[in-house]
Amino acid sequence: MSFVCPSCKRPILNRRLKTCSYCGAALPAELLFTPDEIARGDNEDNEQKAKAAARRKAADEAEEAKNKAARHTPALPPMAGF
Repeated sequence: MSFVCPSCKRPILNRRLKTCSYCGAALPAELLFTPDEIARGDNEDNEQKAKAAARRKAADEAEEAKNKAARHTPALPPMAGF
């Protein structure tokens, strides 16, 4: 199916909007996302955001552990024989 505005023949930029982003004409319902499709997309977006946040948190924790280890590493090795 082609998602093109029937009035101006341009591509529909956002199928959540009820009007064309170019010409402002009302879009037919069959060209729009259904409420279920919108909800499903929102859930997928939220899952992806949660996964990204978990990856960032893990990376931040790993970086903090690395920095903590570097702060506690002596600058000079212990002197042998003294």
